[in-house]
Order: sequence, then C-alpha cells, then structure tokens
Amino acid sequence: MKKFNFSLDKVLNFTLFKEEQQKMVVLKINNDLARERDILDQLNKDCLQLKLDLNAKCARKVTVSELITYSSYLNYLEKRIKATEATIAKLEEKLDSERQKLSQLTKERKILDKLKEKKYLEFWNQFLKEEQALLDEIALNSAVRNHGMGR
Repeated sequence: MKKFNFSLDKVLNFTLFKEEQQKMVVLKINNDLARERDILDQLNKDCLQLKLDLNAKCARKVTVSELITYSSYLNYLEKRIKATEATIAKLEEKLDSERQKLSQLTKERKILDKLKEKKYLEFWNQFLKEEQALLDEIALNSAVRNHGMGR
C-alpha cells in the first residue's frame, strides 16, 4: 500500500505553528493585563487609605507641611491611576486585535484539517477500490483456471 501524502502538509504545519505563536501572544497580553489590573487595584486601595488617613489627621491637628505632603502624594496616586487605566485600555484593545488574529489562524487551520481529512478519505476509498479490483481479478483468474481444468 502506498503512503498517504497530503500536498499541503507544510502549509498546515506552518499554520499550526503560527497559531501556537499567536496563542502565546494572547497569553502574554492576558498576563500583562492581569498584572496591570492588580496594580490598579492596589493604587485604588492606597488612594482610599490615604484619604482615610487624611480625614483622621484633619480631625486632629494637621500641619500645613503634612497637608501638602498628603496632597502631593494623593495627586501622584491619581496620576498613576489614570496612567494605569490608560495602559489597561490599550492592552484590552491589543488583546481584542490579537484574539481576532488567533481566531483567523484557527479558522485557516481547521479548513486545512478538513481538507486533509477529505483527501485522506479519497485516498482510502481509492485504495479500497484498487484492492477490490485486484481481489476480483484474482478470483476471476482462479475461476477461469479451475473451469479450464475441469474440462
């Protein structure tokens, strides 16, 4: 029996390789996004804690320099929060774009997989036809030989 050979095997393998690479890109962006969200959560907690501390200080005596220090740090935290939110928004856009690329690569690979399966079935059916024809010929030759000997 001859071996099945899919003519687009190299294309299929390359598409599979590109799909795996794209999965890694999506995974990295997901990890970056999770890390940025953790940072944002921590910044928001720090900001809330600073406001609570400032309110507690204001109930007692607070110096102008302390107020300036708290205010400066609060401004710093708010700027970092806005910057982190912007980073998250960019990462989410990039994630959507990379997921679309992954989806397209997956579709291409599935099309090639189905084509390979179809070609394999055609190959197998052709093999079965050839084998049946060979068996029929052997049976016919045997019958002719036996029929010829019987005379």
